[in-house]
Amino acid sequence: MTVFKYALIRGLKSPAALISNFLAPLTLIFVSGMWVIDDSLGSGFFVVAGLMMFGSLFAARGIFNDKTDGTIVRILSGPISTFGYLAQNLLACMVIMAAQITIIVLIGTLLYGWGITLALALILCYTMFAGACVAFAFAWSCLFKTREVIVSVFTAIAMLMGFFGGLLLPLSLLPRPLYFSGTIFPTHWAARAIIELLTTGASLEYWLSLLALALFTMAFLLYGGKRRII
Repeated sequence: MTVFKYALIRGLKSPAALISNFLAPLTLIFVSGMWVIDDSLGSGFFVVAGLMMFGSLFAARGIFNDKTDGTIVRILSGPISTFGYLAQNLLACMVIMAAQITIIVLIGTLLYGWGITLALALILCYTMFAGACVAFAFAWSCLFKTREVIVSVFTAIAMLMGFFGGLLLPLSLLPRPLYFSGTIFPTHWAARAIIELLTTGASLEYWLSLLALALFTMAFLLYGGKRRII
């Protein structure tokens, strides 16, 4: 697990990922007007997910750095596949983000009296969504050779995913064709899981949404693992 340890240490030293995935949501948790228990635009539950989506690129930046400085060549010359390399990097990112998410949700529970079931379900939902976002960012980083292209195109795609997926605009406001077209994005399933939690609880639809996020994560890893990134 040397790649995991290497990625974990590197992730803890990333100020951009720390700000986007932890400090910004931590600041928002104290803004009481944002934590409305519905699917309204601007609700803190969706803003945090949106920050995680954009922050996933910072969490995945280590993959691109390994490519540009030649570290990836030394790593993959050993007994590890591209898929294994990406999977261990993903695990390291998820450990860090799960710890950050847990702290944020626990503070929210103390401030707003969320029940233990809602708190645990939120932690699981955000962690699964973080995994899907980081895996997508990994696969995206494997596609291009320049940082500028990776960042600019990823930002445009993330905006599209946020809009059609229900993070920038509530799913209830989307026309039916756009609602169903959004199902191809992990953001849609994250938004559905959050809405279900806030309105019904950890129902079957919530668990099906998490399953969809897990499938997206695996699909992105498999795709990235098949790319030639050396």
